[in-house]
Amino acid sequence: MQQPPPDLAFAQAVLEGEVATLGAWRTSNQQQTRRNGQQSRGNARQGSHDAGSRSGGGGSGDGKRARPGSTARQPRQQHDRQLGGSASTSQWQQQQQQQQQQQQQQQQQQQADDSLVRYGQPGPRSTARVAHCTACDVWVPRRAGDWEVHVAGIRHRRQLLSLRVHGEPNRLVLSTFEAPPDSAAAAERLAARRLRTEALKQLLNMFGVGQVYNSAAAAFEERQLAAAVQQAQQRAEAAAGGSVWTVGTGAELAALAHLASSGGLEAAAQLAVTLALQPDDAPRAQHAGMAAALPLLLPALHRSGSLTALQLALPAPGGADAARVEQLWQRAWQHTLPALRGLLESSAPLRTLHLVLPACLHEATAAYLPQLQAAAVAAPLAVRRHVLLALHPRAGRCSLLQLLPLAVLQEVLDMAAPLQPCTIQVSHPDMAVGAAAAAGGG
Repeated sequence: MQQPPPDLAFAQAVLEGEVATLGAWRTSNQQQTRRNGQQSRGNARQGSHDAGSRSGGGGSGDGKRARPGSTARQPRQQHDRQLGGSASTSQWQQQQQQQQQQQQQQQQQQQADDSLVRYGQPGPRSTARVAHCTACDVWVPRRAGDWEVHVAGIRHRRQLLSLRVHGEPNRLVLSTFEAPPDSAAAAERLAARRLRTEALKQLLNMFGVGQVYNSAAAAFEERQLAAAVQQAQQRAEAAAGGSVWTVGTGAELAALAHLASSGGLEAAAQLAVTLALQPDDAPRAQHAGMAAALPLLLPALHRSGSLTALQLALPAPGGADAARVEQLWQRAWQHTLPALRGLLESSAPLRTLHLVLPACLHEATAAYLPQLQAAAVAAPLAVRRHVLLALHPRAGRCSLLQLLPLAVLQEVLDMAAPLQPCTIQVSHPDMAVGAAAAAGGG
């Protein structure tokens, strides 16, 4: 007699209850399954006997005939079972695909987290004095707690989110407590961030890395700059552009520069900017902040197309540390004079430039004055040269200016770029006061 396959024999043993189970419920389940199996086998034998008897009596005509719809329902039931099986199979496949996708996402997230761990430590460009953050591309002093403060800061966390979400740094990633990108608060923060970057560049060019740079950089925090930008905008709106400005900190001067670059001073034909006199015990870093923000203001003023007169007044240093403050301003003024020259070259409508300077800047300004005057002369000529190109038979053959009479074109040029250059006035009030005091004493 042929032996049944091992798997069939094991299944039969399980149905018969010969295999030990691990719990009472499994035993009862197997017993119920065995009774159901025996009952189904008995029903199958009884059914086959009845079918044989009906088929045997069918030839004599004693058996009952099958119902007409029974044979038609059987293929339909089989088809429905097949459809139900295919639907359950497709659902199972979809569940498997979803599980695989979730597993892949979890693996990618885990890999991204593992790759971001290295950004929590100083990068390979770090030195013994400063640590370099690869994610933010900034240098952090190696003082106790400075690196931990940087890693816990919002800037570092933004860069990590940008690397995790976009795969690259410097992408806009906002936290849930921050304003949306198109709001006024976000615009002010963005302007403050740009102003801080430019101010730190000026500080680095003027004074290098050192105590003055570190102390002055603290005055250009983003919160302070954002508040100063908001105050400058409110003041400009209240004064319809404003023509007289007195600033006491570098952040206020940088905010005024942003206001000028954004077109907030276009309506001002005359502008007077005065740097407030600092207390005698004011630190040098406060003077350094104002000196670094001054080159930011001058290039931004060329956007004011209606500006015809500009007055810039700098206070005279005082106090016990006046000599060191004078040296600081002399060093910074060497970077401010080229910015003044650029303003004169790009601002043809400017007719008057009045500089009120302390005595410590007299020598450097006098030596640079010929270059300022040459820039003032070249500015209207450059504008006229570009306009007169429209009258050239080849370069300006399509220009509508050729249709104007020469007399009208001459009047337009005289109004837009008069040949008379900008007048530069330099005054030193402290020198005049000193001379008057000497004369009175004699």
